[in-house]
Parts: sequence; structure tokens; C-alpha cells
Amino acid sequence: MKKVYIILLICSLFYNNIFSQNNFKIEGSEGFVFFDYFGGNEPKGYEKVFAGYGLQTEFDIWKNVYNLNSLNFKLGIGYTRFSYLYEYGYTFFAVDAEFSSYINLKIGMDYKPTWSKITFLLNSTNYFLFQKENQPLSQNRWFNNLDLGIRIKILKNVKLSFWSPITLYSMANGISVFRPGNLLKYNLKPFIEITGLNLGISYGFGKQ
Repeated sequence: MKKVYIILLICSLFYNNIFSQNNFKIEGSEGFVFFDYFGGNEPKGYEKVFAGYGLQTEFDIWKNVYNLNSLNFKLGIGYTRFSYLYEYGYTFFAVDAEFSSYINLKIGMDYKPTWSKITFLLNSTNYFLFQKENQPLSQNRWFNNLDLGIRIKILKNVKLSFWSPITLYSMANGISVFRPGNLLKYNLKPFIEITGLNLGISYGFGKQ
């Protein structure tokens, strides 16, 4: 029920934009991502446990807030779902979980130089975890990615986007585990960096 309330809140926040058709766009995207491990001097073998593959699915609503020559500044809100495809990967944190759902808040900047037909994008995306009841101790309620990529106009109001995430604040913190085969305990400090490639398609209303 909480998810329904959150979705209704998102819709209400953007109600006026949607029906006034004023400088906003809707965007759906799908990406193949890799959860890569960076950390300290943990025992050999633990690094592989933290790595794995997955899919990143998003639906976002964007609002243009300011234009300055070739720069376009935007705000966005939406829903993100990470689906885990690798047996051992990030499910180390979310045992028995096949996916994690997040509300995302975005601050974006598009740059379109006069000499290019391609628009360059830079987004700062904040993810807030939905399933508090299923949250493992090591998984953060919030993490942040920096998205770098390009947009290509294919129709009057339709654009394709390609971008790759760079993690600034990890989706997982330290965790205490026992070494297999003995009772030695290790406090690991993993940094789970998300890398990969996302493909999005957007439809814009008003001046983009």
C-alpha cells in the first residue's frame, strides 16, 4: 500500500506539468549493469562474492527548469528497479531477493554545442530504497550515481539516450561475516560500484 501512495504522490507532483504540456518529458529506459567490488584488504575470494550482473529498469518524468544558451537544466523523479541475474552477486546482501525497487530523484544538465547534433548529458541520481522491511544490514537506504552519456534526436519530440553510471556513494556499507570453514570473523568494507550501459527513449512536450 505504501508503494501505491508514493506513486500517487509522484503523479500529483507532476499533475500540472503533464496536463499543461509545458517543458517536460517522460522517459523509459533499460540497462545492463555490473555490480563491481572495490574495498580494502579483505581476504582473497570475498571480492568475487560482491560482484554480479543485473538489469536496471527505469521510468522517469523530467521537468526543464532553466535554459542558458546551449545548457539545459532539469529536475526528474521516477521509479528504478534493479533485477539480479547472477547467482552469487549482489544477492549476498539481499538473500532470496531477486530485485530491489527505488524511488529516484534526479538533477540533470544537457549540453548541446552548436557544432553538434548530439546532446551530452550529465545527471546526478539519488536512489531511495523501497523495501525497508527486506533491507539487509549492509544495504544503504540511499545511494548516488553520476550518469554520463548522450542524447540523439530521432523524431520531432522523440530522443534516444545512452549513458553509463558512475557510483559516488555506494549502495552497500560494511558487513561482518565469518570466514568459511572456521570461526574467524572479518569486518568487510565493500564499495559496490555500478557500471554498465543504459538505453532510454523519451518523449518531450513543449520546448526541450
